[in-house]
This record gives sequence, structure tokens and C-alpha cells, in this order.
Amino acid sequence: MLNTSFESSNSIYVDTAPTGTTASIIGWTLTLGPHVAFAGTAADQPGTSGRNGLNFAYLRNSTVIETASTNRAIVGSGNSYILAFLAEGDSGTTTVNTSASIRWFDSSNSFLSEDSQTFAVTDTSVFKPYSITAVAPTGAVSASAKFQVAAGQTVLLDNVSLTLIPEPSAALLSLLGASVLLRRRR
Repeated sequence: MLNTSFESSNSIYVDTAPTGTTASIIGWTLTLGPHVAFAGTAADQPGTSGRNGLNFAYLRNSTVIETASTNRAIVGSGNSYILAFLAEGDSGTTTVNTSASIRWFDSSNSFLSEDSQTFAVTDTSVFKPYSITAVAPTGAVSASAKFQVAAGQTVLLDNVSLTLIPEPSAALLSLLGASVLLRRRR
């Protein structure tokens, strides 16, 4: 599954690029927003908690970051998945509207659908956990994680993971059923 803390990523700084300019952090593709746009990994700030290393993604002003097509997670149709991540607003911002999405693709790498949620990231002093869950649609064989920050805002992302939510095993369900039957007999 997809799992990244941006620790192995190359640092990148893009400023005042035209809207739609693309750049990449290893395993990720960035599409920059209008005006002054900054995206990339940045050095960790001393004295903060919630970050386990030196790098994190820093997105500003409508910037989009998505898993590169070569780094998508392999998925199975009908299975449930969770996209989990840490997010922190930039200092001086009260609320940062950040969209997180799971994008589904078929065996031809064609886009199928997207499950997304917008989060109001309010803390500017520590990373906090966020997540979105979704079921892979029929025909899905891979998935990407996608994030977008609202215009004029900045968000820091770290520890992004997309993982399968385990289903209860048939044996466990059988044991549970048997315990209910035994209890009824008494």
C-alpha cells in the first residue's frame, strides 16, 4: 500500500510559477496553483511534535499533490480502504480548508472515480491525524492519494498512508455466532 513520510523525497521549492506548472517530489506529482505558489518538502521545525523526520509536504495557494502514476497503491474492487495523514495549518492561519481524495483507476490506468472530503485544519502548532475511508469501485485495480489546499492558504502534510481495512474473518464470525447460540441455550 501507499505509505510515505516524505523522508526520502528530494527537496523542491517552486515560487511564482504559472498556474498548472507541474513538478515532482519522488513518488508524487505537484500541480501548482495561481499567484505565488509553493510546494515541496521542507526542513522540520525544531520543537514541534507529530513529525517523525526532517521532511514534510508544504502546499500553498490551490496547489495539488497526487501520488505519481508509478507509485499508486494496488487495490481490489469492493474492498474498503483508509487514507490517513497528518496535517497542520501554517502559522497565522486560523482554518485551512484541505481536500483529501482517493482516486480509483482501472487496469488501463483510466480514471474511474474519486472519493473526497474537505477538512478544516485548525491547528498551527502540531500535526493532527485525519482520514477518509472509501470502498474501491468495480474495476478498480489501483488508487492514488490526492490533496489540494484552498486558495490563499497553506497546509503541511506528513505520514500519508492508504491501507486496506481488514474484514472480519469467517472464523471469527462463526465463533461469535456459536457463542450466541450457546448463550441462548442456557
